Amino acid sequence: MNNIDVKDPRWRKIALWIGFALAGGLGACFLSASPPAEPGTMIPAPSEAIEKSEKQAVTPSTPTISTTIIFHIEGAIRRPGVYQARAPLRLFEAVRQSGGLLPDARIDAVNLAETVIDGEKIVIPFRSEPANASEDNAPAKSAVVRINSATLETLLTLPGIGPRLAQNIITARTQRGGFRSVDDLKTVEGLGAKKLARLKPLIFI
Repeated sequence: MNNIDVKDPRWRKIALWIGFALAGGLGACFLSASPPAEPGTMIPAPSEAIEKSEKQAVTPSTPTISTTIIFHIEGAIRRPGVYQARAPLRLFEAVRQSGGLLPDARIDAVNLAETVIDGEKIVIPFRSEPANASEDNAPAKSAVVRINSATLETLLTLPGIGPRLAQNIITARTQRGGFRSVDDLKTVEGLGAKKLARLKPLIFI
């Protein structure tokens, strides 16, 4: 056998090629042993992720609407005073919250089913006094409709009030939280000064 001369340039080239071949084979083995990527998970493109983030950032929060009212009740009541309650509130609930009626309360003078509005003063009369003697907003004898609690059907009984105008009155009443005086009806769309003048003897707050 002939001796190999490692200094011979031909043998150096052969050794170099053998080294490259071994390195390539090891690399192929390493790549084939790597676990495959898990399917089913999609990463959004940067532009899609940014757009989604911006939409979430500008989404306005739902405003919280207050449903609390304050009313003043006095007269033939066990615990007269100023109270706070959740709306909507009926008069019988306001009476119950203030301790109930006194034995000599004149129940037939009030409508226990009417809706109490924010800031309203309620006076429960005694049997020994006229029904509206102590009410600040006492209606005239000819008044028949209470604007702050009248339904659509009740408003239609008034002269010159049609379905559209009746609905405008209810809408304005809801937006204002109730009318403070009869003159507040001037703000109702379609209700002019002349028509309001004709209605005044027939309505009260």
